[in-house]
Amino acid sequence: MSFANTAQLQKMVTFCYHRALAHSASYFCDHIQRNVQRMCIEIPKFLDGAVDKISTAHQSDALHLQWWNTNKDIFALYYPCIAEHILGKSGITEEVVRAEISSVFAVPPMANALPHWAPLPAPLPASPAPPPAYFHPSPLPLPSMPPPPARTVPPLHPAPHAQPPAPSGGTAQQPASRRPSPRLGFLAKPCSPVIVGDDIGIPMHVVPTCCSCAASSLAGPHRTWECPLNFFAKFHECPGFLPTGAKDPTAWHPSGTALLPATRALWRSFIAKHALPKARDAPGDVAF
Repeated sequence: MSFANTAQLQKMVTFCYHRALAHSASYFCDHIQRNVQRMCIEIPKFLDGAVDKISTAHQSDALHLQWWNTNKDIFALYYPCIAEHILGKSGITEEVVRAEISSVFAVPPMANALPHWAPLPAPLPASPAPPPAYFHPSPLPLPSMPPPPARTVPPLHPAPHAQPPAPSGGTAQQPASRRPSPRLGFLAKPCSPVIVGDDIGIPMHVVPTCCSCAASSLAGPHRTWECPLNFFAKFHECPGFLPTGAKDPTAWHPSGTALLPATRALWRSFIAKHALPKARDAPGDVAF
């Protein structure tokens, strides 16, 4: 599902509530009608505020995760109404919503997959339109209800900015943290201590080509060709790590600095299964 324009999603929600308002007339109870009418008025205001907060909540996230986290929040906001009123599902509890979110957004996007990521655009206003006729089905006097304004958030697959041409006699300069991997999509046998453990890992110097992914909270540098997020994005698995890029505590010694023997065996199988080569700039081979 694309969340490029949340105006259509908001129209779907308001339509469901106004349909409920029309049905409430059959109860011949002013109290019920007025409460449903109040929800019809307040729901668009609530959605406007929620989308505005979502649009700015992830500005400080890593560039390649901004659009992914934004769409995840939009999905969580609208899924309960879509599941119940459009898909006809029942029993939509908080646990069901959390499980659906975990299923759709199971693996974060691949780190350093693009040279640049499109920034989050500001919400764009839309010209108001007259409300549909079905907005006034009740015999009770109803206030005028303007349609919800259009709100925009980043598309599901943002396009990278065009790279400026390199000056004559040199190459284009760009910040080290934004510099793409020289071998985009290339994965190899890991060797950094933060990936394979301090006891068998081979230290590397911190250089501009070190990975700057969302898992960089790890206590040491690593290269893009051995990044846990990149392994998950391509192979849907990475020994010793969780899909978020964090260490799997069940795969490491309690100190968190050495892999368990079973995890080292998993690395040997993983390397053989995916035929991982030795990277050209790897400082050596790790004896798993």
